[in-house]
Amino acid sequence: MQPKQIDTLTSLRFLAAASVVVAHMMGSIVPPFFSGAPLALGVSFFFVLSGFILTYAYQGRFDARRFYISRFARLWPVHIVTGLLAFVLLSPFLAKHPEWLAPSIANVLLLHAWVPVVGYVFSHNAVSWSISAEMFFYLLFPVVRGRWLKLAFAATILGTATTLAVLDTVPIPQGQPNIWSFSPSNLVLQHPVMRLLEFLVGIATCRLYLSSRNDVPFATIAEAGALISILLFGISSNGIAAELTRYGWRHVGMWISQTGGMLLFAVTIFIFAHQRGRISVLLKHRTIVWLGEISFCTYMAHQIIIRLFVKYSVSDRLGWIPASVLVLATVYAASHILWRYWELPARLRILELTKVRRASTESAQGSFM
Repeated sequence: MQPKQIDTLTSLRFLAAASVVVAHMMGSIVPPFFSGAPLALGVSFFFVLSGFILTYAYQGRFDARRFYISRFARLWPVHIVTGLLAFVLLSPFLAKHPEWLAPSIANVLLLHAWVPVVGYVFSHNAVSWSISAEMFFYLLFPVVRGRWLKLAFAATILGTATTLAVLDTVPIPQGQPNIWSFSPSNLVLQHPVMRLLEFLVGIATCRLYLSSRNDVPFATIAEAGALISILLFGISSNGIAAELTRYGWRHVGMWISQTGGMLLFAVTIFIFAHQRGRISVLLKHRTIVWLGEISFCTYMAHQIIIRLFVKYSVSDRLGWIPASVLVLATVYAASHILWRYWELPARLRILELTKVRRASTESAQGSFM
């Protein structure tokens, strides 16, 4: 028997995806009113949520074959169609450049974030780097979900700390930077190993949730406090990064600015998973839950749509307010169409062809977006 879907967490996916959409609209469609706000922290939230939901969905007996096929069916169909759309609509000229063949192959295989080079990490549909990182997490999940979790934590913390220390203390020879050069920032911000800690925190949070199952005291206050804490971290994270950079720890600051909210995200997920407060009641509204269900498609399609609007100077022609409304309407309409007529049918077809029974919680809630 599959555990019941947690509607509040599905709805939080909508809010996190929306923050990423707004982040990519700033400075392109919308004037950069909040250019200093790290709205893209939504990706970090998804990494923590991913570890939580997978642990929640795969309680008890674990079938590795079923897990890997389900994960492939969840990510790859949407990834491949949005990647093709990005290529055809935005960059067909890349077909003339042989150097793009290797990144394209890596992209199709969801390995592109594993190579810390801009031309690989952001190839085609740039936001897909995050599901490339997710693919790495999935490969490790059958091992780290069990007794190896503590060892994985220790190894990841040691590896992350060592990498950041080396980048900030050892001079790295650099030539003229280009999209085919080694990129320390891509290593710090997009490489799966450097983002693994967030996923592991999600697993540990779900273990705590499953072992406690107690009501959260003062649930509404706890929910509000968790959201306010995330807001405060978002406001202060760039300042923290700037201060660390001033003292020579640029890459440490960069990493903390994007991943330092993971414990706050974990606490928020733990609190809202209990669904006891007044805010949870709002988040369980069917419309918000639906927006959460289509949020993976929202995430994967939004930047393509924004880039098309920029390409045709829609904001300049209409003004940024009408253009913003039109962008958001297009993003969410396209998200629903992609979800209803491609993601769901393709996923179910893959599961049918491979004779893998659909897992209701995993399929409905997903592990990412």
